[in-house]
Amino acid sequence: MNRRCLFVASAAMFGPLVLACAPSREAVGPLPTMPTTAAPGTGGASVPKGTIEPVPTTAPPSTTASPRADEWVALPDFADRPTLLQRVTDPAAPLVVMFHGSRGTIENIRDRSQLHVLGPAAGVAVLWLSGKPLPKRSWNTNNRCCEPASTRRVNDMAYVDAAIVAVRSLGLDPVRIIAAGVSNGAGMAVSVACKRPKVFSAAVSVAGWMPVSCRNTSVSLLAIGGTEDDVVGRDKPRQMAKTWRHFVVRCPDDPTKETKGAAHITTWRRCTSSTFVRLVVLDDIGHLWPRFEFYDATADIIRVALGEV
Repeated sequence: MNRRCLFVASAAMFGPLVLACAPSREAVGPLPTMPTTAAPGTGGASVPKGTIEPVPTTAPPSTTASPRADEWVALPDFADRPTLLQRVTDPAAPLVVMFHGSRGTIENIRDRSQLHVLGPAAGVAVLWLSGKPLPKRSWNTNNRCCEPASTRRVNDMAYVDAAIVAVRSLGLDPVRIIAAGVSNGAGMAVSVACKRPKVFSAAVSVAGWMPVSCRNTSVSLLAIGGTEDDVVGRDKPRQMAKTWRHFVVRCPDDPTKETKGAAHITTWRRCTSSTFVRLVVLDDIGHLWPRFEFYDATADIIRVALGEV
């Protein structure tokens, strides 16, 4: 597989090394059940080994907030980017800002994550963002990844800022805002959280990496990845969690560790500024959005949004 990689190695300026890789393909496939060969729409990515049952897509309604109708957010300067808000009745409900993968859309990340069902049902609002069509959509995380947005030097941060301002103008005042995404979208989620630490309280990286340097902020991290991820690399979540707890926040306490099936979950709590770092490593899982009985990334994101980690 071809990758274009660049090491940012100015430790004096940035601290830890950051590996910025532009994968030659974006391969985040549908939920697997009996994985044996590449699933349709994955771009050739392998799917997990063994028989793994996906979790249900429904959730009990929240007792504190109920879903409202989807609404498209009008952003005059970004008319070519569909921007969808799913709000709940409580204007102070937490908000998850979602970034699709490269060559992705709001529709496919909704289908894979089911956050459009589970989030509002749990009292969590969701803002779905779209990369600029060039003609394929991607995110410019650091001017090096990912094409075509990176080669065109698209100002995705301006789009994110405008979307947040628009949401607040609609009367929302979230108690916390979480940036979350998959693959290229995961890199974008980390990038915006690092650049706007006063806006975002946590970043969630699903099958992603750390495309920018980030130091001394009050942003928590949930890093999720599989040991068979051959797109961004199997070690990226571990590297990200290590960098985060040493350079972004400080976590003096020992972590809690738990194993649930193929999921190995390590959580550092009581980090500086009341933050946390959670690392989820999934055995024999490839480059995809994990929703399994033993671990459900969507459910974990909801826990982060609700402040329950």
